[in-house]
Amino acid sequence: MIRILQVVGGLNTGGAENLLMSIYRAIDRNEIQFDIIKHSKMPQFFDDEIRRLGGCIYSCPQYKGWNHMQYVKWWEEFFAKHTEYRIIHSHIRSTASIFLKIASKHGLVTIAHSHNTSNGKGISSFAKQYLQKSLAKNVDFRFACSEESGKWLFGENYDFTIIKNGIDLRRFTFSEEARKNVRKELKISDDEILVGHIGRLNTQKNHLFLLDIFDEIYKHNSKAKLIMLGEGPLEAEILEKRESLQSKNAIQYLGVKGNTQDYYSAMDCFVLPSLWEGLPVALVEAQAEGLPCFVSNTITNEVKLSDELHYLPINLGTGIWKDTILANDLKRYDAKNRIIEAGFDINDTAEKLSQFYLIEAKK
Repeated sequence: MIRILQVVGGLNTGGAENLLMSIYRAIDRNEIQFDIIKHSKMPQFFDDEIRRLGGCIYSCPQYKGWNHMQYVKWWEEFFAKHTEYRIIHSHIRSTASIFLKIASKHGLVTIAHSHNTSNGKGISSFAKQYLQKSLAKNVDFRFACSEESGKWLFGENYDFTIIKNGIDLRRFTFSEEARKNVRKELKISDDEILVGHIGRLNTQKNHLFLLDIFDEIYKHNSKAKLIMLGEGPLEAEILEKRESLQSKNAIQYLGVKGNTQDYYSAMDCFVLPSLWEGLPVALVEAQAEGLPCFVSNTITNEVKLSDELHYLPINLGTGIWKDTILANDLKRYDAKNRIIEAGFDINDTAEKLSQFYLIEAKK
């Protein structure tokens, strides 16, 4: 059995983390095991499951700039102590240029995996951009979830391999029973429209705009409801915004749920007005559940797996979103075959990565 070292920012729910866990569940763990280095000492959502599956979790310091030498020292000492690893797979960008260089020095095969297309704005974004500049030329392998995310991180001069953000199609299948149970729990009647969103509460997902979209929908249809699932640094700001809206009593924030598939089944449509994305796992899941999806035109068309995914602008206000959603009949459809044909079955993703790991480990 080989052990692969996976590096993440944290182990709470998020696109990259959900993908990593889906792959972990799908691989043959008699052949391959994952161990995780996370940039947090706090207990997090997936910690217990990783340990149940046989993985180890290590916590490295968060990189602050001023603690550069401490950060480097931690990694140097880690690789000196843990000589059992042959491959390291990074799912974060900025400081990967630091620890993957150290890993290479200790003889590990290095992988940088791009899951996004922007660092956002502000001082921290400039720091991340600076740190990731040298990443493409200093790693052995470059992976990306989409063409756009690969070109954004690695540039036009470097090749990269697309690793599809596969999902478990057995899990993300519409269930009439789950729909009834969740809507009963949330006190949503059959004749009410349930708009849904699942995503980390950060700037990228554009929740304040989402709330404005829903408020417009509610003004035209008081039977509309909105549920939001996720967690993140903007929770307080988002909840404060909700309180200022006419539709505030129709909006439920549900936090993190381990059974997101049931909530997709309860929804009538899925809305994702992101400012940027690599290739959102939640959008693959929503389409697998047969939901009409309304998303920003900043999102790659590589994720369009059904004819009921609608791209809309985020720079022309909320009216076009409200009109498009209300004009749709919001009927479910079956996109399973199209999703499989496009390579978004997690079993295909896990098999591709497993073969790669096994080949590289034997070199």
